[in-house]
Order: sequence, then C-alpha cells, then structure tokens
Amino acid sequence: MEKIEMVYLPVNDLQQALAYYRDALGWTELWREGDSTAAIGPSDGEVSVMLDVSTTGSEKSGPILTVDDVPRWIDERRERLSVAKEPSEIPGGWWASVTDPSGNITYIIDQSTAD
Repeated sequence: MEKIEMVYLPVNDLQQALAYYRDALGWTELWREGDSTAAIGPSDGEVSVMLDVSTTGSEKSGPILTVDDVPRWIDERRERLSVAKEPSEIPGGWWASVTDPSGNITYIIDQSTAD
C-alpha cells in the first residue's frame, strides 16, 4: 500500500499557523500531538496538511507517503533513491525521507507499531 496521506508543512509557530489555516481559512483541526504538531484539512477530507514546528531534518515541505513498512520500503528501493533521512522510529511507527533529483523531499511514514 502506498498513499499520499498528508502534506508536511514546517512552521515557526503552531498557534499562528492554526490561526491562519483553521480560523482564517476555515479548515478543520483533525488531530494534535503536543504543542508542536497538528493536522488540519479542508472539508473534502481527501488530503490533510500536517503543521509541525520546524526541527532538524524536516525543514522542507513535501508530501507524506504512507506505506506498510518504512524500513523495508526504503531497503527495496535504496539503489534508485536518494535517502535524505534513514528510517527512524516515531510514535506509532517509522519515518524516513527521500529527495528527488531537484532536491524536493518526500516523507515516508508507517503506523506499524500503533495500537
């Protein structure tokens, strides 16, 4: 399974970003993780946007591709990919990132360890 789940959007301040996307644009807040990450989306619900206070290794916006198993997905494609961030554990699963020839980033996630 591969599915574009979200678009990752690094922000400087989560509250300011929510004020814009949720309050000004009228999008719905879908979930929040602490004070640094939230997902929002328009009413059609097709693709959401993950707002995240910028951290090292995640300064660029890009699509988030959901797969069944990040380490395996990366390993099966390693010869054809430019891996920017090797697979690492996150709450509920794994994440990694790859870049295209122009330096655009795609984040790869799974929820393989979520309850």
